Amino acid sequence: MTTVVRSTVRAGAVLVVAAAGLLATSPPAGAAGTASIVVSATQPAPGIGPGQTGSSTITVRDVGTIGQASTKIKVTLPAAVAGQPTVGLTPATGVSCVPKLTKPSVQVCTVGRIRAGGSATVATLTASAPSDTGSGLSTSVTVTGPTNSTSVTFQWAASLPALTTSVSLSPTAIELGQWITGTLTVANTGFGTAGSFLTYVPLSSPYDPDTLVSQTPGTSCIPYYGNLQCLMPGLAPGAAVTVVWSFQPQAGPTAQVTATADVQGTLVQSTRAGDVATSNAVPVSGTGAVLTVASTNAAATPQGSNFTRTLTVTNSGDTPAFNTVVQDWSGWFNFLGTVSGGTCAQFTTGVGGKGGSHPVQAGTECSIGTVPAGGSVAVTFTLESAPNQAVTTYTNKVVMTDTTPGGSRTPGTSVISVVVPSSPVAPALLSAPGAPSGNVVVGDTLVTGDGSWNGTPTIGFTYQWQDCAGATCTPILSAMGGTYTVQASDVGSTIECTVTATNGGGSASITTPPTVAAIAAVAPTVVTPPYVSSAEPAVGVTYYGSTGVWSGTPDITYTFQWYGCNSSGTVCNPIAGATGSTYVLTAVDTGVFLQVRVTATNTGGSTTAASNLATTSG
Repeated sequence: MTTVVRSTVRAGAVLVVAAAGLLATSPPAGAAGTASIVVSATQPAPGIGPGQTGSSTITVRDVGTIGQASTKIKVTLPAAVAGQPTVGLTPATGVSCVPKLTKPSVQVCTVGRIRAGGSATVATLTASAPSDTGSGLSTSVTVTGPTNSTSVTFQWAASLPALTTSVSLSPTAIELGQWITGTLTVANTGFGTAGSFLTYVPLSSPYDPDTLVSQTPGTSCIPYYGNLQCLMPGLAPGAAVTVVWSFQPQAGPTAQVTATADVQGTLVQSTRAGDVATSNAVPVSGTGAVLTVASTNAAATPQGSNFTRTLTVTNSGDTPAFNTVVQDWSGWFNFLGTVSGGTCAQFTTGVGGKGGSHPVQAGTECSIGTVPAGGSVAVTFTLESAPNQAVTTYTNKVVMTDTTPGGSRTPGTSVISVVVPSSPVAPALLSAPGAPSGNVVVGDTLVTGDGSWNGTPTIGFTYQWQDCAGATCTPILSAMGGTYTVQASDVGSTIECTVTATNGGGSASITTPPTVAAIAAVAPTVVTPPYVSSAEPAVGVTYYGSTGVWSGTPDITYTFQWYGCNSSGTVCNPIAGATGSTYVLTAVDTGVFLQVRVTATNTGGSTTAASNLATTSG
C-alpha cells in the first residue's frame, strides 16, 4: 500500500534533513505539520442468519498534526446479481455520496473538515441475503481512502441444520454394582430444520444392562444390552431433545460413553463437527462381592410350634453386594412374618401341571439390602410347624442373589428337624384378630374373632371385653363371651377384647385393636318422607313404596304397612297382610287412595312416617 504524503512549507522557511544518508524528501505521514487520513470499517460477525441483515460502519480519522479541509472516500460495492446478497450505503449526516458515472458500483463520499486527531463517520453499510442461502453466501465491499484501503466481508450461514451432541454421566464415581445415569442432548444450532435421524450411544461393555429413564416426547429410544438406540424427531432451528437413561457397568476401572447423532449420516448439515460427543469418565471401583451364607434355627422343632430362623450373609469381597436377596428353600413350612433385619415373604415356583404351570410354595425370600465389603447382614423370620407336620429332617438349600457384577455366591444348606413333642405345645399366634365388628352404638352387638393359632389341639378360647380411654383400659364386668352389647356406660370409650387361647400346654393371649369410640343411639328421624310411585290405576297393577331418607345411628331397619284412605287422608284403614314394600291393587281397593307408612327402627327407638296418597281410579 502506498502512503500519500502531503507537506506544507511556509515562505522563507528552510527544509532541513537531519538524518545522514537520507534524501531531502517530503516528511512521512503523521509527521509534524501534516494531515494523514486513515479509513477503517467495522467487520460484521460471521455467520449471519439467512434472511437477516448485517451492517458495518465506515469511519475516518486524522492521525496527523493538522486538520484536513475535506476528504474523499471511495466505496466499491458488489454488482447487483439476482439471488445474491445486496449491499446498501447510507451516508452519515453531513456526508455526501455520489456514484461514479463510469462505475455505477462505486460511491465517492465527501467528508468535511476533520481536526487533527479527530474522526468522523462516513457511512453505514447494510447487507441482506435471501432467506434461503443454500450452503452459505458472502460478499465484500472495498473502502479506499487517501492513505489506505480496507475490506468489509459479509458472511451468511447456510440454510441447513447443524446438530450439536452432548452426553454426561453421573455420579462422578461409583462402586461396581451401582448404576450410572446418562444424559444425552442433541440440539439443532443451524438455520434449517433437521428431519428425523438416528442417535446411538454404545456402552462400554455389550453386557451392561441399561434402562430408559425419560425422553423428550416424540423421541423413540430402545435401551438394549450394550447400546441405547434413539430415533430422534425432526428438530427446528434452536430445538433440542434430551434422553436420560441408566446403566450398570459390569467391570471397571472406568465407564465412559460416546454418543453419535445422525450416526448413519442421513442429514445434510452445514457442519458435522458436533455430531459426536464423549462423556466424562466415571471411575468404577471394586472387582465384585464374594458371598457366603449360614443358617441357624432350633436343633429340633416340635409339631405344632412356631420357630424362628436366622440367615446370615457374609461378604468377603472388595465390593458391596447391592440389593441382596437370600432365599431359604424350606417350602414345607408356612411363613408367618419377619422378625428383624430385612423384608421377607413366601415365594413360589411354577411347576408343570394340567392346563399349564401352577405355583407351588418354595420357601421364604428376604430382601436384606446392601452387604458391605468385609461385613455381614442377618435376617430373622418365623415359620410354622403345623400339628400334622411330618416328623422328619428337612434338608434344603439357601441361595443369594444381588446386583453387583463379578465375585462369587456360594449357596448354603440348612437342616430343619421336626419331632413329636414330648408334651403339649402351648398356643402360638399365627395371625391376630381384627377389631371387633359391628356398630359401636348403644344397644348394638359387637363380635370378636379368635385369630389363628398354632399348638397342640384342641385349643379353647375365652374372652374379656374392656373399655379404653386412650391407652388406659378397664375390664367390663361379666363381659366374657364372644359377643358384647354396647352399654350407655361405654359412650366415649373405645372397646377392645382380649382373646386367650388355652390347651394342655398352656395359654397365650392377644388383644384386638380398638373400635371407634362408642356413641349413644339416636332414634330415626325422617329427612325425606316415604313415597308411593304413581301407576296406571287398574286391578293387578303394582304400586311401589320407598323407605324415604332417614337420619339416626345405624343400623336402621324398616317395616311397611299399606293403608286405604279417603281423598284427604284424614281417614285411613290398614290393609290386612299388606306389609311389603310393594302392593298389588285389588278390586276392593278401587276408588280409594293408597298410602304406605314406614316405621324406621334402631336401638334408639322407632319412628313412623306416611307417604303421599296414590289414586286407584282413572
